[in-house]
Amino acid sequence: MSVFIHFLNGVDLSTQNHYYEKEYRNDVIIEIENFFYEVYFFTEAALNYEMRNDGFFSLPGIIILDEISNDKIFNAVDKLVDLKYFDAFKGKDRSILNSRFLHTWYENNLSSFPGGNMQSYMLG
Repeated sequence: MSVFIHFLNGVDLSTQNHYYEKEYRNDVIIEIENFFYEVYFFTEAALNYEMRNDGFFSLPGIIILDEISNDKIFNAVDKLVDLKYFDAFKGKDRSILNSRFLHTWYENNLSSFPGGNMQSYMLG
């Protein structure tokens, strides 16, 4: 089974540090056997912050980590694939780069990704 993790904003050190400080990562797409799954990585603190306005917060495929780092993301996705986590979701048959649920939740252009920095990694 082929599993790819696509980091839409890349994974250079400054990008990793940026997301580590923000305590969430909203630019990751998981590809399994040519189906694409939107996932969002949050820490508990970042999730609590998001809940302040409406008393709830939801995005498809939220995965809670104790810190936002590439190693934690790789580990979580690897284990979730083994647990068949992604079988519970309907994957898209094309790249969902700029048509994810994230775009309906936030009313700004900050959730768009130009794609020029995207880096992909195959698990395995």
